[in-house]
Amino acid sequence: MDNPYDNILQGKSVKDVMLAMAKLSDFELEKLALSVPAERITDLSEAVLSVCQTTDVQSLLILGGHLELYAIASREDTEPSLFIEMYERLGISRSYAYDCRAVWRCFGRALTNEKELAKRFVATSLKILSAKSVSSTARDEAIKLARSGADIGIAQAKEIRKKHASLGGNAELASQAEENESRQGNGVIAPLAGNVAKAMRVYTGRLVNITLKSSATSDVGNLDAVITDLQDAITTLQRRKRDLRTQTMAGV
Repeated sequence: MDNPYDNILQGKSVKDVMLAMAKLSDFELEKLALSVPAERITDLSEAVLSVCQTTDVQSLLILGGHLELYAIASREDTEPSLFIEMYERLGISRSYAYDCRAVWRCFGRALTNEKELAKRFVATSLKILSAKSVSSTARDEAIKLARSGADIGIAQAKEIRKKHASLGGNAELASQAEENESRQGNGVIAPLAGNVAKAMRVYTGRLVNITLKSSATSDVGNLDAVITDLQDAITTLQRRKRDLRTQTMAGV
């Protein structure tokens, strides 16, 4: 009987572990689990952590890289409908699709060319540091720390973001972003405060004045979500413009 626990502890491939596991019943797995010595549980923990962490990061990079390739080829910047269709078929949200692409653009080349770096990050820390509000110097520091052997988890990523926001004079925004993330974990989106909130809620253009108001379930304090909503609105207007043009031509 091929033992998936032995395969993990012996450093065999993920494929070997999964094939062994797929051939066993739940009862057989429980029986084999009893044979894992107590002193090897720590080794098992580290091995499982490494595989899951690396797989999560690689999945994010693969998705982001492929979406980026498709967005470029389908001319997403001028004709977004094909890209919208793509992420809808994948069953992912627009914001997640753009998060993945941002991770690829910010970290994809480095983590693909230097495979050991991928082991120093978790997927969430990459998404935190790939946000538009985070400076390139913050990402450079994260890469430098990872190359020196430091692990860049969620707490470390937030600290790096906060440090560079403070250096750039955006301490209030960085602090609010961290508070928003904390409250979003409980299903609540925190609003921005003070001058930052005022600046983000009102925009005066050449033809229209835009005032952002929260929906029943959210607040405009989540800047990435606001940007996504506005991009969706623009896409809808572009689609209506195209439909109107088609109707006009058909009526001629």
